[in-house]
Amino acid sequence: MDLFLSDPSEIPLPPEEVRIRSVSVEPWPDGRRLRIKINIDPFQQRPNLDIRMHRSGESEMISETTIIGTMTPKNEVNLHFRNVPPSAEYLLTVVLYYSNQNDLPEPGSQPPLPDITPIITDQQDLIIYL
Repeated sequence: MDLFLSDPSEIPLPPEEVRIRSVSVEPWPDGRRLRIKINIDPFQQRPNLDIRMHRSGESEMISETTIIGTMTPKNEVNLHFRNVPPSAEYLLTVVLYYSNQNDLPEPGSQPPLPDITPIITDQQDLIIYL
């Protein structure tokens, strides 16, 4: 178990209890990037984060990124996008999940295909006006 404690009073949680504490967005002056800050609960096992942005009411993805096995509860990424119409409403979705790695086969073995469905523990949606 890897523990990354920035505050000794915070107790790391097991995967099924880890949640997103906050998501904040800061647009860059160039209008083509967003700074996304995500804070999650302290954890015993490193979680993954999916960050997706699309225009509200539409399914076409404007931008997306994934953080695999985040090292710290405080994360910051820049989300880049192209061809974004100005003054539009967007939906930012952040999903906190764990990979079901316990079922992965050993290298060289031939068992049936494992269930690698992610275990989603939290999701937050945020409306953004650009």
